[in-house]
Amino acid sequence: MKTVKSRGRRTARVAVASAAFIAMACTAVVGGIGQAGASTQAERASGAAACNGKSATSISNFVKAAEKEPKKLLYAKSINKKIPTGLTIDTITSGTPNDQVYISFYKQAAKALGWHLDVLSTDGTAQQLQNAWEQILRQKPAGVMIEPILPYSDFSTYVNQAKAQGTVTAAATGTLYPGLIYIAPAAQTDALIGKADAYWVANNINTTGQTNAGSVFLDVPEIPEFATEYNAYQSTLKSLCPGINAGTLNVSVASLQQAPTQTISYLRANPNTKYVMYATDGFFVGLAQAIKSAGLTVDTVGDAPTSANVTDIQSGVQTASIANDYGQQALSLVDSIVRHVAKVRVPAPSVYPSWIITQKNVGQYKNLSVVPNPIKDYKILWGKG
Repeated sequence: MKTVKSRGRRTARVAVASAAFIAMACTAVVGGIGQAGASTQAERASGAAACNGKSATSISNFVKAAEKEPKKLLYAKSINKKIPTGLTIDTITSGTPNDQVYISFYKQAAKALGWHLDVLSTDGTAQQLQNAWEQILRQKPAGVMIEPILPYSDFSTYVNQAKAQGTVTAAATGTLYPGLIYIAPAAQTDALIGKADAYWVANNINTTGQTNAGSVFLDVPEIPEFATEYNAYQSTLKSLCPGINAGTLNVSVASLQQAPTQTISYLRANPNTKYVMYATDGFFVGLAQAIKSAGLTVDTVGDAPTSANVTDIQSGVQTASIANDYGQQALSLVDSIVRHVAKVRVPAPSVYPSWIITQKNVGQYKNLSVVPNPIKDYKILWGKG
């Protein structure tokens, strides 16, 4: 099984196993910050502490602002040039539940542009990825959109081969690697997510009157971007709530099915832990329900919710998450190819806003898109509105 980087907003490749999004697992690293005994000691030592690093009002105002739905695209510059029709664009799937979300937006874009979309389906394994890229090199489409869970290291050679013959590649990765014309979004987004999570926890602690409510961050060390998110979460929470412990459990993709058991064991060993933070929601579908079924009362806060997580938030099983703009993410990849073929400057990647969604506003998060009806906005930019 191979782990990957991403962020689009992230997940990991589970070779031939979409079941990884149903029951996930986390494993404590012995001697690490996530070790149950060490975390318990830290929590007990923290004593009574409220979140008074900033005024309760300023913390509350931050959360209120972050709960407001963003209404605009990251950039909104019209192309003002004729866009050729009849072109072909390709996308490579990876065998995850979110494949169809991206494809739906790609189809909307292709229809608006008068282009043809080829979907090359894979299970994310190296052999199938290689087969897909060999097909791309034969077909020579105008461009390729790469989903966030496919690691650049697996397709870098093909990107440069394709570019040499006129096919450009846009990807949802954390870095603008050589050969790519655009990424969505930029890696700095992770730091904003961690900060927003910390403010939400701090505000909830103040609102509920908790005094010694530790948290645990479910991390995936194989994906470096998650470290950025966790470090921002930990440092921000420490500044807002000096006495509140922020521990971590390291997630092992080799033992995904054990997530509920391991997390519940951690929570029972660390009774002051009242917040479980997901590095990314896709790894932990079903975990909030498992915790609830075990009779434990904690808040679960995630990032980049899948449709299943949205359902859990709607029902109150999962507490909150940071919305991922799948719509703008997908369409911005197509847009970069549009601008390339129209010989218009491709914009620099932008940092996505951190929109906090809870049961009270999750209804605004329609079709897993932050910006309402993004295809309408892009059609205007393309002169197709």
